[in-house]
Amino acid sequence: MRKAIKCIIACLLVLCIALPFGCSNDNSGKDEPKNDTNNYAEIKVANSSDKILQSYSENSSVKEEYMGKLTDNFIINAYQNEYESKQLIITANKKISSFDIELNSFKNGSDTLDKSNFEIYQEYYHNVHTIYATESDMEAGYFPDALIPFNTAKEYKINKIEKNNNQGIYITVYIPKGQKAGEYTGSITVTLNGTEKKTINCTINVFDYELPDDVSLQTCIPLQAAYIGNGELDSTRDLYYTYVEHLNNYRLSVTFLEPNGLAAGLSDEEYYDLAIKEADLAVEATNDVTVSAYCIRYIGETSEEFNGKNVLNEKVLDIFLRAYVDKSIEKNVDLFKKAYLYLGSIIDEPYLTHSEERANYVCRQVESTIQGAVLYAQEQNASEEIINSLANLKHIVTNEWQSNLQDVQYYCPQPDALDSAESIDLYENLYKEGKGFWWYTCCIPYQPYPTVHIDDNGTSMRLMGWMAKKLKIGGYLTWESAYYMSYMDSTTKSIYGFDNYTIVERWTGGFGDGYCFYPGALFGLDEPIDSMRLPIMRDGMEEYEALNDLESKYKE
Repeated sequence: MRKAIKCIIACLLVLCIALPFGCSNDNSGKDEPKNDTNNYAEIKVANSSDKILQSYSENSSVKEEYMGKLTDNFIINAYQNEYESKQLIITANKKISSFDIELNSFKNGSDTLDKSNFEIYQEYYHNVHTIYATESDMEAGYFPDALIPFNTAKEYKINKIEKNNNQGIYITVYIPKGQKAGEYTGSITVTLNGTEKKTINCTINVFDYELPDDVSLQTCIPLQAAYIGNGELDSTRDLYYTYVEHLNNYRLSVTFLEPNGLAAGLSDEEYYDLAIKEADLAVEATNDVTVSAYCIRYIGETSEEFNGKNVLNEKVLDIFLRAYVDKSIEKNVDLFKKAYLYLGSIIDEPYLTHSEERANYVCRQVESTIQGAVLYAQEQNASEEIINSLANLKHIVTNEWQSNLQDVQYYCPQPDALDSAESIDLYENLYKEGKGFWWYTCCIPYQPYPTVHIDDNGTSMRLMGWMAKKLKIGGYLTWESAYYMSYMDSTTKSIYGFDNYTIVERWTGGFGDGYCFYPGALFGLDEPIDSMRLPIMRDGMEEYEALNDLESKYKE
């Protein structure tokens, strides 16, 4: 056990060094060959979270700050069962009409890190015309975000670079379980204009520690099939689940397991049949370690007491909860262990609409319905595990703590609500009251608080995993992951094709807010194009799990 703890501590210390906190990331003690400027381009190495613009103006105030920390050393430190990334930044001295990337063997003695564990992407650049964060040190320009699979980039002949421009190449390696620990050395060959070749020597340090499969930090990532259809011109179930698989690959979990919405006005039998079908999906999700959480469906109904505004339809939620109880008993699995309720279409951000009274009412409705379902579970002789999980089913409300929202069980503030020791203590004390809290991002806040914005330093979103562990945050929620729409100047319109790559401010004041994907159909793919922000967020999620594992081993 001591050996395991020491190993994890060593891994975490190396990982801390690898993060761009002002600590060196170039392993300067190693005698790596220098990457000399060649005729066509200079090739440097950047950390996975760096945002290097496509170009900088001559009087740029930040070019040296970001370009100046590029290095010649391609070094990755990774656990087994972990993803890690680096960037190659190609700066063209002349126009490059085409370039190619080739991975060569990675060896550690007789052991090989197979090429199939590597993914290579060409970074696509998007116009960020304004930096809204007053405390940001970034500058407006073309930021990297969409990650085009490199073979696709070559097929569509976008693997070219204009003179004086930067082109980022994002390289991700997955270290398989059981990969022998040690130093693996290899190289990457970059070919420019079909003739000039440059070899970048690479080192991948694999540690003797296996990252757990389990995803402990719960997430609520909405995904609407209708939005997918706008961008992909395809809203099939298969494509929806392909998007879900991509989220799972980044340790993120979709809000609803079923893509279709829940209609009003159905019979009790029809609702129960739908609930059972969804409970079958919940069985799969509960047994899938890559899924951290899922939301149980609900519908609202108008209330005269609240001037026609929606409240919870308790009867429909009760039917769904009972169906989940029945399926839990049938399959001998606790379907409430990962489940939660988020009634975003009824009481989202009550502080904005001054609807605290209605929010408290809906929270009491939820609690009453859960209590009724617990009685039903007891009558059906459900296990104590199922009954306890149901009794403690989380109900998430996107609002910071307010004295007039006492019926809320799980508050979900934005990061700037946790801006002092006093506020952190307030939220942590909720656990002592049998309550709790998540956090969420939605357009705001800006730097220095963590964001998922394209124009934010990537370290910001990576740190969200560390902060979640430090601040005892129960989960992360956002408002959409494939918002192929534009809501600007009080108008909403669908956007198609390249519009999804050029219109990156789709909600006022937030570049990249509401989406972490780009439609793949534009490049002939039947899956989404991932954003650069996803692997950066995964880094933080993986580090959360390493910290979690370290903590549990200390307790043992």
